[in-house]
Amino acid sequence: MDSSRYGPTFGNGYDICIEFPSNHRINFPKAYKDVLGKHKSIFTGDNINNNDYQYFNLKEIEVFTLIK
Repeated sequence: MDSSRYGPTFGNGYDICIEFPSNHRINFPKAYKDVLGKHKSIFTGDNINNNDYQYFNLKEIEVFTLIK
């Protein structure tokens, strides 16, 4: 996502999307495979279900990249 209001966004269809100042959401699984079969329940916290998206409160986030 190319916008100053978006932080880390993972997956086509927003499997995980961090949007500032709020509206952090999960739409898992979309692009990523759910190998554990737990769908959105793998994420915990204060969640509000709204259609396909599951919104959540964010306190802190760390994003890492692998360098080959």
